[in-house]
Amino acid sequence: MGRRLGLSVYLLAIALVVSSCQTSSSQNSPSANPSAGSITPTGTVTIATGTFGQEKFDPAVTTHSDVSYYGPIFDWFVGVNPKGQNDPAYGALESWSVSADGRSWTLKLHSGIHFHDSVELTADDGVFSIQRYAMPDAVCSPCGILKSTLDSVNIVDKYTFTVKFKQPNFLFADSLSSGIGLPVLPKVYWNSVGSKGFSERPIGTGPFKFVSHRQGQDAVFEANTNYWNKANIPSFKTLRLVLSPEPSTRLAQIATGEADLAGMTAASIGDIKAQGLQLMGPKRAQTMWQGMYRSWDPKYAGNVLEVRKAVNLAVDKAALTKAVYPEGTGEPATSLWSPLHVGYDRNLKTTTYDPNEAKRLLQSVGRLGQKVLLYQYQFPASPEIPKLQEIIAGYLNQAGFDAQLMREDYATLRPKILETNNVALAPADGPLVLLVITASAGVSIDQNVRQLLVSKQAGGSFALFWDPKTLDKMLTDYLSTPGEADRAALGLKMNDYVTNTYGVSPLALVDIVWAGSKRVASWSPMNGTAFDPRYETIKLKGN
Repeated sequence: MGRRLGLSVYLLAIALVVSSCQTSSSQNSPSANPSAGSITPTGTVTIATGTFGQEKFDPAVTTHSDVSYYGPIFDWFVGVNPKGQNDPAYGALESWSVSADGRSWTLKLHSGIHFHDSVELTADDGVFSIQRYAMPDAVCSPCGILKSTLDSVNIVDKYTFTVKFKQPNFLFADSLSSGIGLPVLPKVYWNSVGSKGFSERPIGTGPFKFVSHRQGQDAVFEANTNYWNKANIPSFKTLRLVLSPEPSTRLAQIATGEADLAGMTAASIGDIKAQGLQLMGPKRAQTMWQGMYRSWDPKYAGNVLEVRKAVNLAVDKAALTKAVYPEGTGEPATSLWSPLHVGYDRNLKTTTYDPNEAKRLLQSVGRLGQKVLLYQYQFPASPEIPKLQEIIAGYLNQAGFDAQLMREDYATLRPKILETNNVALAPADGPLVLLVITASAGVSIDQNVRQLLVSKQAGGSFALFWDPKTLDKMLTDYLSTPGEADRAALGLKMNDYVTNTYGVSPLALVDIVWAGSKRVASWSPMNGTAFDPRYETIKLKGN
């Protein structure tokens, strides 16, 4: 089994990376006999979260930011072990391999894995899942590459199927892996209840079973005691996710014992420690950055080099990081790439803070006083985004921009962004729309580039880069290159082009801060990503 790209060089205690192995096989996979377990989970774990996102259980029409909500019931095709390796012992696939030309993948499922309705997982479900993620309404992070380049999916035998692409894709295993990849869906159950029925009562093969959901209130799951991976059967019986929008309320819930874990902001660290609670959560999990909506259109301000550079020069990233991410929970970012990404450039430096030069640049192109609109929204893994935007708006106004803030629900805003040419969101004669967005520090960089920057035609989602023609070609070449050294060189080339043309405005590489109650003995979320909380690893004292 392959180690994630760059991991042998950059693996730190703070982060894990999604593997891009090309072949794998399992020799020591856990027991897959659904009746072999003898574990009797007890107790309830309550998670307080600031937002439920879209509150949907169909992974095809959600994003990786919703995984913490729907993820407990699913397995991913490719699992990732605690060392950060793609590992057959942790996912539905027993093995995967790619053809020499990178166009055909052969995927073999473990035998003996069962859905929550006791139906065995087979290649029929594998084919159905891939086809579902390639449907027109699919918007998940890896769905774009399937919709744009999938050629065919075919059954080989009961547990084996092939996925063929119209062009080489040597990194498809990353699109299948935990957290940001593709969960396994149940064909028989889906066809019997339909999309609506599945959304109302979903099932998967994961470590938890769905129990109930009350819109805007809570979602309840129970331990799957017949889970095929016996080592990951939860030690507690009930998992309850509760919606609690205010950070102060979430912290109070932890302090009083109403909740066991709560997603917090870094600004809460002092209060967490003062109350004797546990500071927990994934480390160096994501890069915070600004994207410029519709910058690919020459009629828009984001297409102008001087404007993009001025945006980068306007913000004091060191001061911003210190203000929002205290006590070492963040560091200024030099690019969209993290140190764990293939193509990370150690020679890049944080953009110098120079508001006077930003003003000069704006004046040189007749855009002094350029209007800027920052949409403020709550994001599940990054509740500090509104605070970031408030500080950024102040910096922009000091550097010759005219920045305004507008509150918006993310679930409402995201579909508008995905249109990529929504003139109501950003009219040609209107303000420059800046979006503060997260990029996972641990997933393969091609997923970040595809989801956030490249065009729809290249399988992109947000299309936030000013020169999609060039970047689309770079990404295609990257995916089509089999050799790791050659691919690393292409990743570096992509990074330098995006960074040196000020195509994005990187802000900070940050931890995800959680507060844990005194009842929690341990928890092992996936480091390097905010989107794989692994609730099944939570251990309560006394259990």
